[in-house]
Amino acid sequence: MVQYAKQKSASGRVEITTNGVLLSAELGRSLINAGLSKLFISIQATSSEGYKKVTGKHIDLKKLVRDIEHFYQNKGDCQVYIKIADTSLEDERDEEKFFKIFGDFCDEIAVEQIDKFFENAIDAKPKTTGCYGQPIVEKAVCTFLFTRLVICSDGSAVACCMDWSRRNIIGNTSTERLYDIWHGKELRDLQLTHLQRNRHLIPICKDCYAPGSICIDNIDEYADALYMKLQGQELR
Repeated sequence: MVQYAKQKSASGRVEITTNGVLLSAELGRSLINAGLSKLFISIQATSSEGYKKVTGKHIDLKKLVRDIEHFYQNKGDCQVYIKIADTSLEDERDEEKFFKIFGDFCDEIAVEQIDKFFENAIDAKPKTTGCYGQPIVEKAVCTFLFTRLVICSDGSAVACCMDWSRRNIIGNTSTERLYDIWHGKELRDLQLTHLQRNRHLIPICKDCYAPGSICIDNIDEYADALYMKLQGQELR
């Protein structure tokens, strides 16, 4: 799939997020040779016992570290980003242990903050700053609707990666082109509702914290101008 996407120039970058458990030397070389741009590896704990507690599975942490090290040493142009959720760390000493174990086998490493962005989300630690350390600012318009398109495993398209329950399906790649979904009425209606500062009328959007906690950009001051511009564009 990576090779196909690269050969077809489907995107400027092809990235994969994984827990790394199946990252064997053979699979790693295949991904590198296929032209993978970046590998995001989500670590769940700093010990095998911690993995059992978090995931319910036994993971050989030493083998996982060896596999990641092998991939990094042979990565070529591929970038490696290693991350762990703050909720997976016991304390500051555990955080230091995480950086010590994985810090030499990546181009980027971070502790990512877990927040309760949508309904029925897991509990998270209270936050005063966003995911990237930025001040949390209340925003009327979510920029996700203007910068990304999410395709689910069944081919359905949703406007936001927070829509785990697929409540706002805006198309399906089995019968439609991505281009037509992106320029379609379903997504446009969501965009216009946000630009009118009415996202509270969309059930899955009204209590979502993503605009303030995840979205770096703030387009609220351009909402009126964008609303007028989008209204005048032809729909597919």
